[in-house]
Amino acid sequence: MGFPMEMDQNPGNTIWIVAHKPVAVAAGMGRMGIHRNVIHPRFGNFILLGTVLLDQEVDVADEPIDYNPCLDCKLCVAACPVGAIKVDAPFDFQACFTHNYREFLGGFTDWVEQIADAKDALDYRRRVNEPETASMWQSLTYGANYKSAYCIAVCPAGEDVIGSYLKDKAAHRRDVLKPLQDRPEPVYVVAGTDAEDIARRKWKHKTVKPVGNGMTPRTISGLLTFMPIVFQPAQAEGLDAVYHFTFTGAENREATVTVRDGKIAVRDGLVDKPNLRVVADAKTWLGFLAKERSLVWAFARRKIRVSGDPRLLLAFGKCFPSPEIRRKDVEIIPVDSLLRPAITAYEKNDEMTGKVRWSGELVLGEVEKVTHEVKTFRFIDPRGGEIPFRHVAGQYLTLECVRQGIPVRRSYTIASSPTWRDRVEITVKREAHGMVSRWLHDELQPGDRIKIEAPSGTFVFSGTEWPTVVLIGGGVGITR
Repeated sequence: MGFPMEMDQNPGNTIWIVAHKPVAVAAGMGRMGIHRNVIHPRFGNFILLGTVLLDQEVDVADEPIDYNPCLDCKLCVAACPVGAIKVDAPFDFQACFTHNYREFLGGFTDWVEQIADAKDALDYRRRVNEPETASMWQSLTYGANYKSAYCIAVCPAGEDVIGSYLKDKAAHRRDVLKPLQDRPEPVYVVAGTDAEDIARRKWKHKTVKPVGNGMTPRTISGLLTFMPIVFQPAQAEGLDAVYHFTFTGAENREATVTVRDGKIAVRDGLVDKPNLRVVADAKTWLGFLAKERSLVWAFARRKIRVSGDPRLLLAFGKCFPSPEIRRKDVEIIPVDSLLRPAITAYEKNDEMTGKVRWSGELVLGEVEKVTHEVKTFRFIDPRGGEIPFRHVAGQYLTLECVRQGIPVRRSYTIASSPTWRDRVEITVKREAHGMVSRWLHDELQPGDRIKIEAPSGTFVFSGTEWPTVVLIGGGVGITR
């Protein structure tokens, strides 16, 4: 669809002035696949369409391509959560519109009505759960989201994308189709529709939630346009009847609706012999469909009159389910994420090099006993290779361990040469009351990982600072 659209014609009439898909087909860019998306011969359905309108004559017009790139693989049928795509039946526009376009115009209208009808914040949360509110915020902020363009995702048609599918069809189904089928997610439907029946039967791990979709006609013309679009074939099973409608008042219109063999035909005028006649005030009938008027009130005021078996009217209504404003609460639970939020530590610069200090985990590779109370601990990179930082002689590292549930940090002079790139060492004396030194000596084992930050320290001597230097050493007596 092209934007902007003619919103004063909504609902019940075509609001777009340009339909990109038919234009693309006419221009020879591809053909509509079974999923009703344009499939380009090379790029498949992974294309974005735009239309440029000209007020000039076109010298040479393109022609539609003479074949359909659709493979008829029916993967889109298997992927659709609401059964909108069918092999041998019309496309179920209402099912697709209700779910996939949940955060477009129709779903937005329903969301606003839920806000308006809610008694308070708690009632709103019961109607619209936190993940749904967050999703609507995202759509309002960055552009409306599609809920499940799975038909596009699984489609292997097109020269650039068909290769991997033809090479291993089973792998394509396993790696592309099945994750979408197995995904826990809400599936939005209108209660009483074929889509609800399909979703509840097909997806035991998805949450089926009845909603409204904004498809409430406000004119008789819009009503008659909507009927074939929202008609539910499965709900019409066994129904074979001709209905005559005569609308009066604000709109005078006569129409014949025939339901037979799970199909519907809407014709202007009163034709064929009717099984049921309905004479109704136009505004009253539209108000009844919008849940704004009571059918009992309309009958009592003779705003609606019916001739024939009233059960046929009930059967007719089942073919066109319409949502209630107040519905049974369905909880949408947030899905667990593979990501774990964490506060990123502030990365300090090493004062000697001016570069960011490294922080991460090293593995204790070896422990060497130097004296009865002094040990050297040799750490290596868990991935192998060089130590992930460089230091200068005289610098130290800081390690972190958890003692009694509390993170404890201690700094130790690096006792190994800066030229040793495969390991880094510290030499530590065991202190009788030292929390970390006792842990290092008594508990830390080769293979254990420990969090380290390095290097630190500016007390170094490179030989360029002064011609001579006097050293005064202190410490455990081993690393001097």
